[in-house]
Amino acid sequence: MSVEAKPISRYGVPSVVAAAIAVHQDSATSRDWPVAIYRTLKEFGVAQTCYVPDAGHSRLIKLAHADTAIKTTVLTTEEEGVALAAGAWLGGDRAVLLTSRAASAIASTCCR
Repeated sequence: MSVEAKPISRYGVPSVVAAAIAVHQDSATSRDWPVAIYRTLKEFGVAQTCYVPDAGHSRLIKLAHADTAIKTTVLTTEEEGVALAAGAWLGGDRAVLLTSRAASAIASTCCR
């Protein structure tokens, strides 16, 4: 998949997670899935990463912290991440909110 053929969500923004799976399908299901996701975030020009500390994302979080081109923000709730990502978008940056599957339902409540 080339950078021009980005999957688009129903809201008109690239679906980075879907792209990570499509671009690195073999790697995304292996033990190195954090590296595959990190590479995809870099490929799509993500400049900001925010997260509530989570052991499941620890390797991906460490990769983001080690990259001086990515600003990382530790959150206390996922709702803060939605606001941060929206602000990044308004400012011209791409951002991702790393969240657990359970937290996705919680974060979606602030968007209703």
